[in-house]
Amino acid sequence: MTTSAISTPGDGPRRRWYGIPQAAELLGLSKQTLYRRVRMGVVVLPRLDGRLVVPASRLEELRHSPGVAARQYQRRGRRSPES
Repeated sequence: MTTSAISTPGDGPRRRWYGIPQAAELLGLSKQTLYRRVRMGVVVLPRLDGRLVVPASRLEELRHSPGVAARQYQRRGRRSPES
């Protein structure tokens, strides 16, 4: 599998793509939760060389999506940071 199109931390100031583990951490979710939301169709992500990736531009959208990141707060009975 080639990963040249996937940026790594040493590639420069702005990444083009994030893997699921990195994106989940940035969203405050577990990897399993993000994978589950992809399976359920809540989050639609492209594949790069057969691997699910999160484009950097999409990550910003997901951060502010009430259906993705905020659910962790609702499930625990807390308010989301946006409220």
